[in-house]
Amino acid sequence: MVAPLSKGCVVKLKTALFLLISSALVNFVAAHALDRIGLMQGLLAPSGARLALLLPTACVFYLARFCALFVAPGLLFGALARVLLGRLAARGG
Repeated sequence: MVAPLSKGCVVKLKTALFLLISSALVNFVAAHALDRIGLMQGLLAPSGARLALLLPTACVFYLARFCALFVAPGLLFGALARVLLGRLAARGG
């Protein structure tokens, strides 16, 4: 018999799906913003105002990318496993 996971160990399925979609959207928008600002040109020849806009945008981009590629899929997998194991335990199998 399979024991269901405790409710405190994994986020809800809707929350994990929302995190995945929102982090992928922020990743997409920040990538286009960095392309418009000129990330490589700004890092190779920095100026004060451009660098002040470039660094926070780059940090948000890389944080969203990390979340979209590593954190959110793991949370989604855990939430799916919790739902499936809960249904399996409810059926008695």
